[in-house]
Amino acid sequence: MPNAEEQKVIHNAFLQTVDVRDPTIHKRVLPSDGMWMDEVTYSSIIFGQPEVIIQVKDIISWLLYWRPVE
Repeated sequence: MPNAEEQKVIHNAFLQTVDVRDPTIHKRVLPSDGMWMDEVTYSSIIFGQPEVIIQVKDIISWLLYWRPVE
């Protein structure tokens, strides 16, 4: 949850996109330094840390080892 200062920044950014000639807020104006979200390609790749990979590998190998024993 954003604090009061962050809410003010978000609200001011929103107000910059509202067309003042339109009584509703449905028509938007793109700021000069802005881009619409549908024009942007966003990708995120999260690489696993080596320590986590080793721990997961150990757990899987332990499970594979003990499964046939039971």
